[in-house]
Amino acid sequence: MGLPAVARLLVVSPHAAPAVYPLQAPCVSVGRGEDNTIVLPSPFVSRHHAEFLAQEGGHIVRDLHSRNGTSLNGHRLAQPTRLQPGDVVTICGYTLTYQTGEDTVALVAPSTVVVDPARAAAWVDGARVELSALELRLLTLLERRAGTVVTKDEIAAYLWPSEQGDVSDERIEQLISRVRRKLGERRAGPRHLTTIRGVGYRLEQG
Repeated sequence: MGLPAVARLLVVSPHAAPAVYPLQAPCVSVGRGEDNTIVLPSPFVSRHHAEFLAQEGGHIVRDLHSRNGTSLNGHRLAQPTRLQPGDVVTICGYTLTYQTGEDTVALVAPSTVVVDPARAAAWVDGARVELSALELRLLTLLERRAGTVVTKDEIAAYLWPSEQGDVSDERIEQLISRVRRKLGERRAGPRHLTTIRGVGYRLEQG
């Protein structure tokens, strides 16, 4: 079956314009060190962070026991995983979108939200966002459950456990509103946080 005719990574950086890297070698390494195929110059990126390995018919991505981890489509990468076209690999605020085929390269990456509670940091589409401690906890919960609905009761129990569920909808809605503003949401068309009326909220990825 062989490798795809064209396979590449669209890399979106917090500090630079998008770049495209063809996946032509059997192994394409990613990390902070200058000896990598793709260098991500951030102190949060490990010297040798992850790698993309050519396999029959495609590629797999593998985290190299990095300090801050690698995510695939919003979920922490625990083992080598085969990639599908459009998959988004996230490394410390950088997004690497796997593309295949002979079509024109699109220099637009899927919208992503990445949260790192250990460093009290969050990134939206590769740009760091400053959040309060409570806002960060809320976004952490939503990111862990990305693609599924998190109810208002679950949010109340997670953020204010000592209040035993005695948290008003207005209090939650005000917090959601503040997070939405910091994510760059607009009322006309929210990209990241979807309201499920009467139930809760869902974080969209991609």
